[in-house]
Formats: sequence, structure tokens, C-alpha cells
Amino acid sequence: MLSVKRARLMAFVYVLLSGDIELNPGPRKPKYPCEICKKAAKWGQKAVECEQCQGAFYRPPSSNLEYLEELELSLSRIPKNASVWILGDFNLPHVDWESTVFKPGGQYPAVSRKVIDIMNDNNLQQLVKDPTRAENILDLCFTNRPASAESVKVDHGISDHDMVIIEAVLKPKVNRPPKRKVYIYKKANFEEINRDMEDFNKSLTHDRISSSSTEELYTDFKTALQSSIQRHIPSKMTSSRFSYPWIDRSLKRDYRKKKRLYNKAKRSQSPTDQEAFKKLRRSIDRRTRKAYKNYLRDVIGASLRTENPKPFWKFIKAKRQEVSGIPPLKVRGNIIPGAMEKAEAFNEYFCSVFTDEDDNIPELDGSNIPDIDDIVITEEGVRKLLLNINPNKAAGPDGIQGKVLKACAGSIAPALQKIFQKSISTGDLPKDWRTANGEA
Repeated sequence: MLSVKRARLMAFVYVLLSGDIELNPGPRKPKYPCEICKKAAKWGQKAVECEQCQGAFYRPPSSNLEYLEELELSLSRIPKNASVWILGDFNLPHVDWESTVFKPGGQYPAVSRKVIDIMNDNNLQQLVKDPTRAENILDLCFTNRPASAESVKVDHGISDHDMVIIEAVLKPKVNRPPKRKVYIYKKANFEEINRDMEDFNKSLTHDRISSSSTEELYTDFKTALQSSIQRHIPSKMTSSRFSYPWIDRSLKRDYRKKKRLYNKAKRSQSPTDQEAFKKLRRSIDRRTRKAYKNYLRDVIGASLRTENPKPFWKFIKAKRQEVSGIPPLKVRGNIIPGAMEKAEAFNEYFCSVFTDEDDNIPELDGSNIPDIDDIVITEEGVRKLLLNINPNKAAGPDGIQGKVLKACAGSIAPALQKIFQKSISTGDLPKDWRTANGEA
């Protein structure tokens, strides 16, 4: 049983492989149509799925390599970026699935090694680790998305085989990014931002610094800078409709035109309108492929030769076909799939390796090392650090972009110098400095 969570398109295939199941009468009288595409299964097939949609496998114990060659042929026809899940009774009791090797002296050596070769050639991983019949692991699950499996359990079934229950999170194929606010820095007025921050610097009098906490000073600074950014840097919300960077304005216009031609041809059923739609569709497909290749060459490839490889890694991240995060952990022989259980397991491990100090702290007679002088932070030092900021990095919890900090370093440095010096003197840190944006 495969339970699929948070997937838009779901198909549940129930394969009937036990002995006394009535055979499918054939395509003309489909008693058991395919549960995926609803077409008739082939003559005499004991499954409610057709050959094209078949995702389960059964290898009789007495079979030869022909069964596996058919399986290998089916896998070769699957697109490389497809999510593959193969479940079934492989009848291979003498394969060690922890190390993926055949046990010497066991049954079916040629067949077992062939299955291992197919698994390695297609980048598949076998998930079932517990016995499913007596002491043998016969019912297997192969997938090229092992991180998508939240849990794999073996429970008592209704036959001589136990039941394999897999809970998997499958990411939809189309993953459009959410709308977000982006600033148009080409039209930014940094001169006005500098003026606003110079006015703020004048408001930081000695009395105000002495009577305010570090948190209050930094909050005032952040509010003043963000308010100035809102006034002097234009922004827009990103669109999720045309999220591919190689789709330019001309292609967007033709995509909309194609949609209009499609609706017109659908309403009129005219051969002329249909041909106009198909002609434009072919033209758009050719131009889109060309734009994609040019993007890979001119943008992605070029980014690896510069100091900013961000476009390359952004492109690679968008190609992910699974939501991995932290994969299931194996703790004392048990698989830990849940997020809370993983956190507890990590916490338990880290606590076990740290030294447990006792409360008997020895008293020192003193130190010959002289006391450190007071730490003095200068405006020039702060300005130098701001100028060294990488403007391509994402903003922190305060939401202030590095591009703004670097471009306005001269006017921002005086205020930050006073806030840093206040923090050093009092030992107090603002909340934003004690937090960070992270992702597991």
C-alpha cells in the first residue's frame, strides 16, 4: 500500500496476484479496467491496470531472466526526470538489502544480481528492510525518490505475506513559486536614502543613546531605513504565471495569443482556426527551446565563471523533484520519520557527546594576563565592513537587503557605530541579531 500525501494527481493501483483471482476477460469485455487511465487491461491479466501504467511487479520463483529483461525495458522508456515507484513480490530471499549484495550460497544468484544491476543502473533504492514472509524480505519497493518516503512499515496481512505500508510525500511536478516583493534597484534613488539616514544620525544625540536600550535604538534605525527604502526604491510583486527566466516579453505575448487562438478554434471548430493555432504553437515551441538553450549557455554557464554562482544554484534547486529536508533517521535499529522525533533524536545525541560538567568550579588564584582594554568601534571600521557585504546574498531577519547596506554605507555607518558601541558596553543584543533565517 502506498499512501501519497499532498499530491495533486493520485492513482491507487491494487494488483491482484494471488492464486484464485478471476482473469480479466480482455479488451473487448474489460471486467477489470485500468484504475489509472481506465483503459482495458490485456487478455487474461490478473491486475486492474494496463501495461502502460503498470507499476507493480511479480516474479514467480521458477522464472528466468526474461521477466527482469522486460522490467528493464519498461524502465528504459520512463523519462529521466520521472518519479519511479516499483512495488511487488520479487521472491529474492537471499539478497542483503542493507548492503545490496547477494548472499553466497543462496538461491537465484543470476536473478538476484540482475535485480541489483537494474537497481544501480536506474538509480533506484530498495526501501523495505524488514521481513515480509517468515524471515525473508520478498516484497520490495524500489524508488528513485527515497527521501520522499516518510515511513516504511511492515504489518500483518491477509495472506502468507505481510503487508508493506509506505507513506510518501510527492511534490507536484509543477511547482510555481509564491508571489513575493522584489525591489527594482535600477530605479533606486540612493541619494535620498543617504539624506534620510543622515537626518537620522543627527537625531541620535548623547541623551537619546544613554536613555534608550540597544533594542530600542536598533528598532528605530531599522524603521527609519526601511521607511526610506519604501519611498525611494520602486518595487513590484513577482508573477507566478511566467516564472521561467528564459521566457521574455515577446514569448509571453505569443503565449497569450496562443491561448486566444485555442479558444477560438475550440468554439468555431474551423480547420482554418485550428491550423492557425497549431502553426503558432509550433513556432512558440521552437523559440522556447532556443531561448532555454541560450539561457543555459549565456546565464547559467557564465555564472560559474564569475564571483556570483547564484543563478546556477537557483537553477539546480528548481530542478529538484522531491522535498527532501532531513531524511528519515535510523536510531538503534528503528526508522525515525517524523520531524519532532528527528529533533528529539538529534538533541539526545548532542547531549550524549557533550561533557557533563559538575557544579564544583575551582577557584583561581588570579591571572597574570592583564585585563583587556575597552573595545572601541569606529565609523571607518563599520563602513569598511558594510562595503565588503556581498550584495547578492539574501536579507536577514530584519529584511534589509545587502545591496542597500553597501550602497549607503557612508550614511549608515555612523548610526550602526553608535548602536554597536552601545551593545558592547551593555552586553545587550537586539532580537534580530539573535535570530537567523534557516531551512532544514
